[in-house]
Amino acid sequence: MASGGWIQIAGEFPPKLVTNNASRLLEMGNTPNCTGIDPTAEGYMKTSSIPTVDARTVRQFTVGGNVYDWYYGRMWRASTNQVIWGAPNYTDVYLAQGAGYQDLNQSTASILKILPLGEKDLAFMRTTGTNIFVNANDTRARWFEGDFMQEVQIAAATHAVELDGNIYYVNADGFYMLKPSGEVVDIGFDVSGTIIPAAVTADYNKKLIRIGATHVYDVKKEKMFKYSGTTFVYETMEYQLDNNSTAVTDVEFHYDKTTTANVELKFQTQIEDRGYGLVETISIDAQGRGTEQSAEKSLNPDTGKTFQLKITSLPSTIKLTSIWIFVEGYVPESRDS
Repeated sequence: MASGGWIQIAGEFPPKLVTNNASRLLEMGNTPNCTGIDPTAEGYMKTSSIPTVDARTVRQFTVGGNVYDWYYGRMWRASTNQVIWGAPNYTDVYLAQGAGYQDLNQSTASILKILPLGEKDLAFMRTTGTNIFVNANDTRARWFEGDFMQEVQIAAATHAVELDGNIYYVNADGFYMLKPSGEVVDIGFDVSGTIIPAAVTADYNKKLIRIGATHVYDVKKEKMFKYSGTTFVYETMEYQLDNNSTAVTDVEFHYDKTTTANVELKFQTQIEDRGYGLVETISIDAQGRGTEQSAEKSLNPDTGKTFQLKITSLPSTIKLTSIWIFVEGYVPESRDS
């Protein structure tokens, strides 16, 4: 093998999906295209179908034929664009406190969703925007209505969910988080334009937000993941070689195994934008499981300014930790073997 050096081109798994930037500008822990990854496999890239989530439990009471949600020690419901509340601690009868209602006249659109915001506020979400009752936990109903938030829109009641005091919602513009401070964060920015509005649900323990059957957002790691049934694919960032005289001659995958069975990993590579080549196969023989191992494959080297690798088949028993390439002519800081 010619002189050169090993360079890590993938790691910091599970990878973060970033589709709104050129793949050559991404960091090592990012991917321009990845489907079917387990978001909870810390330090690994492991295949998975879309994670299951929890059904949200809302305490409700039916009084006089009307269904009320229970928040901050009292009953609440919406009728078109009107908010109706009951006196504190009453659940078997409706007893108004003060006027017992308030019209939200910034829009005639119906209130679709009532969700707590932070530890004391309540959000009333519509197709045209959201109203917030600040200090909705006040037992004497001395809350006040904040400014109408036109940017916080949902098309259906299922398109928003609360987790740890924040409200996560999706609309035709993207995927967002509303903080108790009133700040709206574009948490879907990395995948702008790829999310179709759908039901938003949560795994309350693992801190995952799921959008329909296509996307999952990991709140702790601030990473987005994509799914398409049982499909798996992963592409590395586009690694920029020094010049046209350098070439990638070998690739090495580092992994842990969960069984001792013989399996195969399949991948493709491309130089610049010439298109991915033939499918390469690495056979991973039966070995002890649990400790990090590696498998290497020699390539038919080609020269160019960029290199990219795509895994098309990853066995469920393999958990990748990193991917390395040997660059002919590369000198600085070879890794330990």
